[in-house]
Amino acid sequence: MMTDREIIEVVQAHIDGKDIQFKTTGNTEWRSPDNNGLFWQFYDCDYRVKPEPRKFWINKYFSNQDTVYDNEYSAKNSVILGGETIELVEVMKGE
Repeated sequence: MMTDREIIEVVQAHIDGKDIQFKTTGNTEWRSPDNNGLFWQFYDCDYRVKPEPRKFWINKYFSNQDTVYDNEYSAKNSVILGGETIELVEVMKGE
């Protein structure tokens, strides 16, 4: 059950244009609304802002001394001769 503050935060996020997901009471899987739109049913659903997939950058080397970075700038400015920078994007379950 969502608190009043959580309800206000998720409705404000919706107003601000963020994607909202819901799950019904007793369900563990978050779902996005279908084409009919979002219907607020706080008595039997929980809502959240849809999480953004995380991004990582790896400098990949033949020597397997790979290095992981949390931003592209650092990765590209740290790659040394013989390496390449690869961007990885998290795949969200259920997407």
